[in-house]
Amino acid sequence: MSGSSVLVDTNILIYLFKGNERIYELLKGRDIWVSFITEMELLAFDGHSAAELNTIKKFLGQCKIVA
Repeated sequence: MSGSSVLVDTNILIYLFKGNERIYELLKGRDIWVSFITEMELLAFDGHSAAELNTIKKFLGQCKIVA
């Protein structure tokens, strides 16, 4: 990873999806790396609406997933 890359965990992404502007500013313009565990946790959460799940899937599609 370079200085423009960041590895984020599930909690950070939950805050981002809930509209936390500070997290958005910290991540903006960076290459975002996500572990496959974080990916599974985000997708498996039972409380997502269809629109939220679609947003999460689009976001994860732009991330680099680490096995």
